[in-house]
Amino acid sequence: MKKTIALGAISAAALTGFAYSEIESSFHVGYNSTYVWRGQDLGDSMYEYGLDFAGSCECGLDWAAGVWYANPSDGALNDELDIYGAVSKDLGYGSVELGFIHYEFDENGADNTEIYLGLGAAYAGIDLGAALYYVVDGSLGGNPLYGELSAEYGYDVSDALSVSFGLSLGSYLDGDDVVDGYTTYGARLGADYAISEDLTLSPYVAYSETDNYNAGFMGVDDFSGFFGGVSLAFSF
Repeated sequence: MKKTIALGAISAAALTGFAYSEIESSFHVGYNSTYVWRGQDLGDSMYEYGLDFAGSCECGLDWAAGVWYANPSDGALNDELDIYGAVSKDLGYGSVELGFIHYEFDENGADNTEIYLGLGAAYAGIDLGAALYYVVDGSLGGNPLYGELSAEYGYDVSDALSVSFGLSLGSYLDGDDVVDGYTTYGARLGADYAISEDLTLSPYVAYSETDNYNAGFMGVDDFSGFFGGVSLAFSF
């Protein structure tokens, strides 16, 4: 459930707009057999916790913000804390999103901050997405640019159960002497089961494959194979 705030200074008028909109919030806990991020193996038996908020303002923009914590075992980047936020606009034929993610790691020195631009559209029942991530402040130095394409199809089996299948293709378009360009491919099969109106159980199984990977990046190996996990989310 890892996603993407410090949105910077927000005007009083904008805050007033947010105040009149309904805010959706949720908390989740999860377990993953392996922590796979952009084709990298960041450790086994990863537990995660997250708190997310979302809403809209009278200006016609949607917003989202949250925090996410992960603690994999036997990983090079243990105790990760992400703070993220985004604003998005529904254009009718698609959507555009602008956001940032700040990553903090315990005892590693790999803290960094990314900004990203995402585009989304639906065609023939398939959700299509494209995103560019740019490191604006990284302890490792340089400003890597990472791009990702995705496609996902979802199906409602019943009022309580839905399933989805997704494919992704990601690549470092400009390593900037920090990472050599590599490409990662992914596939994911997941399900959401509504235990109650406010409680949702979400298991998944996924596959990842990576080409031309340089293990020198943050001192971790790539991951090729299957992994899976499950999360439990509570909306309030």
